[in-house]
Amino acid sequence: MESIDQGETIIQYGEVTGSDGDVIMVKVIRPDACNHCAAKGACHTMSFGREHFARAKNLCNAQKGDRVEIKIKPSGLLRSAALVYLFPAFMLLTGALAGHQIALSKSLNPDVTAAISGISLFVISILVIWGLSFKNRDKILPEVTRIVTEIPACNAE
Repeated sequence: MESIDQGETIIQYGEVTGSDGDVIMVKVIRPDACNHCAAKGACHTMSFGREHFARAKNLCNAQKGDRVEIKIKPSGLLRSAALVYLFPAFMLLTGALAGHQIALSKSLNPDVTAAISGISLFVISILVIWGLSFKNRDKILPEVTRIVTEIPACNAE
């Protein structure tokens, strides 16, 4: 198993709601720190409140109903965020610039060509991310490292 860097690890607590071999589903209560995040509205909308459900590697043989500690490596979180946010934006911009240049050299409408090529590369980038997410989904999972007797109060409020 992969070792966990204790110095830069994000720790969260939750309750196991199901399992599928070495991967379990954990219900996590959104921490109060999320209230200060710029994207809190999107998370709230997507998670239907404060509860989130996350897939995680089961490194401690946790069973349904166990309360567990989840560790997330910031490097994986940052890499995923960069892929999801920056890659499509980069592809949109690249497509628009390339389409504009092609249109100028072929005597086409540069605005229409830029829009079509930008949107096309954006859609391709989303499909690439979608394909990579299925291929690598178990490599970037958070890890459940131990069973706890109770979830700390600051995390459960």
